[in-house]
Amino acid sequence: MSLQTRLFLWLLILGSILTPAFLFADMPDNQYYLDKGNLYVKAGRIQTAIQYYQEAVERNPYNVEARNNLGELYAKENLIDEAMEQFDKVLAVQPNYVSALANKAYLYLQKHMYEQAILYAKKAIRIDPDCGPAHFNLGTAYLSLNRFTDSVAELKMAIRSYKDTAPVYEKLGDVYQAQERHEEAMAYYRQALDVDPLDAGARGKLGESYLALGDEGKAVEQFKYSADLAPGDIAAQYRLAEHYEDIRDWDKAQRIYLIILSIKPEEGKAHKQIALIYERDERYGLALYHWQKYAEINPTDQDAIQHIQAIRKPLLSKKQIDQLAAEQKLKEVSQQATPTSSIPVIGAPANGSELNSSDSNPGASATVPTVTDNSSTQGQPAVVMPADSGNSNAPAPSSAPPSAPSSGLVPVGDIATTTPSQGNDIPSLPK
Repeated sequence: MSLQTRLFLWLLILGSILTPAFLFADMPDNQYYLDKGNLYVKAGRIQTAIQYYQEAVERNPYNVEARNNLGELYAKENLIDEAMEQFDKVLAVQPNYVSALANKAYLYLQKHMYEQAILYAKKAIRIDPDCGPAHFNLGTAYLSLNRFTDSVAELKMAIRSYKDTAPVYEKLGDVYQAQERHEEAMAYYRQALDVDPLDAGARGKLGESYLALGDEGKAVEQFKYSADLAPGDIAAQYRLAEHYEDIRDWDKAQRIYLIILSIKPEEGKAHKQIALIYERDERYGLALYHWQKYAEINPTDQDAIQHIQAIRKPLLSKKQIDQLAAEQKLKEVSQQATPTSSIPVIGAPANGSELNSSDSNPGASATVPTVTDNSSTQGQPAVVMPADSGNSNAPAPSSAPPSAPSSGLVPVGDIATTTPSQGNDIPSLPK
């Protein structure tokens, strides 16, 4: 082998050793991605922060801080299983990582698994008696189990760590409100508002306390504040609308229900209440529209079906009215003829023998007629009839009422957020 060939091979080997170090010496490590993730959390750019934390744990699977922060953001995005996985991996590396223990307690609260929440919160407190999030989560779990004395003790311990945190005072108010100790509840709600005047949840609850004590004027004032501060808080809007209904201020109640529907168009209760208001004002076209929307969400509600039929009946032709009466009569006859032990075919004799053509009742055995929509040709609206409960061949409703969407989750742990508390959600506590 010539000298030039040997020199070339040595240079090739040397280059393969030095090149990676030379090229990647200035590339960021996992700590860089962790720090960038923390910065994006403070800026409120959650999705970007998640990407940086994911890169950090990809580069170093043992970076427990990055995993814990990633788990908290998953919890905030309501990704409970993904969050639990990250906290479990943290505890597999460091079993006494206090923040992960407190965060697991928080996740179990969201799952309504209160005994497990208590277990993890207590373990965090044994390691760090001053862990505010653990005391807060433990107090919240006790409140859910109606252990009011224990709840007050833990929440007051949380106040020692978070003297200027509104959610802790608000949760203490909830404990006293649950015991109908309204004066004490109001005192803590006011403390929460002293810390954060924009806490819509505390304002709404203060209004409820005023209402329980008979001070309607101050209650309405707080309800209005709450609805203005959090227009997307449907519970706050309902409180205000129901108050206007109580005092028979139908116009204001109608306006609030329209606001609710602009936020959540599939809110069945709002459709029903505003339909009743429109009926009261004899605005039947609008009432019919909202009854139909409500019936789409709750197709088995017979009250809604009766309202729809009552509104549409004056618009029907004589033929449609006769057909409607015949169907109603058929339904009544079939219900009276149906024995309790079984559901036979309508019109069949009780002894089970076959009917011959001369003895059968053609009206009873015939299929229930369906009135189609003739609005395009005759100017008449369609008649939508409910399923005949006596007809064993009647189809079941095509869909069930949609379940309420779950509320958003704000984790309690290392990452500080400023999301105001609403309802019974577990608020975020600063580090």
